[in-house]
Amino acid sequence: VTADISAINIQGGTANYQWKKIVDDLISDIGTNQNSYGITVNDTEGKIFCEVSFTGNTTGTITSNELDIAKEILTGIIEITGEKVLGSELIVSEPTNSTIAKSDYDFVWFRDTIEITGENTEKHTISKEDLGKTIKVVITAKETSANYSGSLISNEVSILALAPEKAEVKASAENGNVNLSWSKPFANGSEITGYSLVVEKDKIGITGSPFAIGKDDTTYNVGNLTNRTTYTFVLSTENSIGTTDSEAVTATPRKSSTGSSSSNSSNTVTPTTENLDSVTEVSINMSTIVTNGIANATISDKSITDAIAQAEEDGNSISIELNVDTNTEIVNSVIAELSNNSLDQMVTAGVKEVTIKNEVADICLDFETLKEIQKQLDSDFSISVKKVDQNTLSAEEKKLVGNRPVFDLSITGKDGNKVTDFGNGFVTVSIPYTLGVNENPENLVVYFIDNTGMVKEMPNAVYNGETKTVSFVTDHFSKFAVGYKQDTVTFEDVTNHWAKESIEFMASRGLIAGTGNSNFSPDMSMTRGMFVTVLGRLAEADNMTYTESSFSDVKADSYYMPYIEWANKNGIVKGTGATTFEPDQNINREQMATILLNYTDVIGVNLPKVQNENMFLDNSEISTWAKNAVKEMQMAGVISGKNNNSFDPQGTATRAEASTMLQRLITITIDISTTQDYMVDDSGK
Repeated sequence: VTADISAINIQGGTANYQWKKIVDDLISDIGTNQNSYGITVNDTEGKIFCEVSFTGNTTGTITSNELDIAKEILTGIIEITGEKVLGSELIVSEPTNSTIAKSDYDFVWFRDTIEITGENTEKHTISKEDLGKTIKVVITAKETSANYSGSLISNEVSILALAPEKAEVKASAENGNVNLSWSKPFANGSEITGYSLVVEKDKIGITGSPFAIGKDDTTYNVGNLTNRTTYTFVLSTENSIGTTDSEAVTATPRKSSTGSSSSNSSNTVTPTTENLDSVTEVSINMSTIVTNGIANATISDKSITDAIAQAEEDGNSISIELNVDTNTEIVNSVIAELSNNSLDQMVTAGVKEVTIKNEVADICLDFETLKEIQKQLDSDFSISVKKVDQNTLSAEEKKLVGNRPVFDLSITGKDGNKVTDFGNGFVTVSIPYTLGVNENPENLVVYFIDNTGMVKEMPNAVYNGETKTVSFVTDHFSKFAVGYKQDTVTFEDVTNHWAKESIEFMASRGLIAGTGNSNFSPDMSMTRGMFVTVLGRLAEADNMTYTESSFSDVKADSYYMPYIEWANKNGIVKGTGATTFEPDQNINREQMATILLNYTDVIGVNLPKVQNENMFLDNSEISTWAKNAVKEMQMAGVISGKNNNSFDPQGTATRAEASTMLQRLITITIDISTTQDYMVDDSGK
């Protein structure tokens, strides 16, 4: 701007220029002694004028007019472009009628009418929060812009909604029913309109399935279910766009346990009366023909139908015993044939177990195994128990077995297909065996011989002196042999220890080792790392699968690393922090009970209820999270408490106590009758 004084008659005087600015009625000097002034960003949104004073022959002061200084208002169009789907990037264009630089204006993005925080560039990435919403952007010239002011609003773009996210469903089983719960999933831009629940038993929907559930519900109870039967649940979440299924969850209803307790001034405790496992056992004689040492046994469909009907009248779990009577004839093989229809009846009725009783080897199939046979074969089938000729064994096998029996077990369909793997099921095999002279029952073992001749020891073989049988549990069929370890595992410091038998039982099977110098240290504290290792060995966890540690305090080359990883990955035990496990921390008795219960759940063992619940004197000291585990283990006969009917929940568990509880767990899950042998408590009293 220029101050023009050409119209003023100056008589030889000198003009002096003083430029001034007015902002909010405040006047300030901005430049002197020049007839022109360059406007800067600091002068905008105000008024400028000039005072000219004269000296010499001309005197006085003249003030110019005031000149409004303003920025140019932003004009034109800005437009959002880009694909309008989740994860895509939207970009806003520059104003069409302005030359303002991008650095001179701010971006504010809006979702519907709400400002999106943190979005201050020309780009916006579509997130799930944008689904079903409209997006726009406003650009505003910065205050520091020299030439522009004002704002421009873009076009609005609509983002497509999607089907809702899947619900995370949790299932809790009770007596005859299952409670389901979930958090309301993200709707993905279209309001959830409801849920649909599919409930299946053996891949067949139950009556009433699918069940319609209201849009605001986050729990649902499914009733009238059969106890000890596994059900599968899938929850579908619905909105106007589509439907999304949850991950399938399973649950197995069981009879609940109820009881009461009382005490008097002398601190005696009356054990609660608990609903023990109620099983109706039905025994049926199979029609048997013996030819050349081979017993072929059959059973009619009607016999199975009648047996199930008889058992269902009691409302208990059903156990069917099929007897193969060979009339004292000597047999080397037993083939029990069952029809597909009989199998379907047993699975539908939820039969707990079916036992083939015979003089060669008893075979007990649990419910999950029955389901697996049904799934794999879908035909008539036979269960075969065959004594193996010792002459067919390799030199290595003969060395391990000696003259002890070897059996080939198989389940074969009508078309010749075999079931060698039982999925989630287990089969208990009981082999008649009389101890030889000087044979120690703790040294008896069972070997599994695969098709390649590889021999592997089964860690859970148990000898019952009353029935003179050696029993074991397996999840597959092949050849099995009774063996004997000549080298007795003994420790100098357990000779007179109350847990000697349990310690030698566990050590002889390689499940737990000594501490060196022929010692076991039975009263040493059991650590978390030690205990998890024993469980991993018992479960025959493949330690080659777990090569990296998830915890900073568990070294990759430590003996317990693979077993800790196995237990952690399978939900048997958790770390003590996000990255720590504390393997050398002592484990207490209530922690041990909890880990044991988690272990049985993971491997699929249904703990029997063979004892009424005992209310320990220090029951109130058992942590809330451990109460159920302690009760389940005590009723199964795994835990017996300590002196004076106490449990000592926070007491450190010793290596002797751990060995005892684990031996009980192994033997009880194979032969429930062994619970009668445990007449001492957890401290040997």
